[in-house]
Amino acid sequence: MKKVEVKVLIPIEIEPERERLFHELKDALKRAEKIANDGRVKMKTRLEAFRLVGYIASILAGMLKDFQMDEIQRKLMELEEELKREKSWRK
Repeated sequence: MKKVEVKVLIPIEIEPERERLFHELKDALKRAEKIANDGRVKMKTRLEAFRLVGYIASILAGMLKDFQMDEIQRKLMELEEELKREKSWRK
């Protein structure tokens, strides 16, 4: 019987520039959340901060999706190369 191995695609590898942008956005999200949740701040400012929290969270979600797709594509290319090597070895 042949052994089957399955690999999970986590953790995601991120290029340094994209990682820097991701961390900057995470920091901005924390700052906006702090303002939005501060009861001493005017309601108008808090509402704007809540809007900004939603916007930043949306961008972060999109970045994570892109990171995951990049990682999936990279892993698929590695698997295809491995398959080519196996096929050529069998000949």
